Amino acid sequence: LMLPVDHALAKKRVVNLKDVADEIFVEGYRGGAPSLYAEVIATCRRAGFLPKVAFELEMMNTVIFAVESGLGILLVPGCVSHLHHRKTVLRPIRPASRKLPICAIRRAGSNNPVIQSFLDVLRAAKPSIKKEMERRG
Repeated sequence: LMLPVDHALAKKRVVNLKDVADEIFVEGYRGGAPSLYAEVIATCRRAGFLPKVAFELEMMNTVIFAVESGLGILLVPGCVSHLHHRKTVLRPIRPASRKLPICAIRRAGSNNPVIQSFLDVLRAAKPSIKKEMERRG
């Protein structure tokens, strides 16, 4: 959970999601990452509430800036948690969200060398990505 540094819950080690049921959420654009958005909704529902999403923003840095500015809080995926700024804090949540797979999809029959190079890099990095995600819990 990403909170502004001066948020009342920023000093807690772990945040119970029920404690943010009345908060305003800012999230990434659901069309850009529908499974992530769906998991945010599902995680909040498991905690007993439906999040009040006031903003859906396309760029993650813009979402983080909205949190910094006090416009809301963010359930942030672990894979982008390193993007937080000094005006925000990250806290684990209870109940925890489910793990989401990271996928790369490309058009069948595509011979684009840039895409192939990217996929090669992604495949080579898979063990270290997996290890880092397991470390973060």
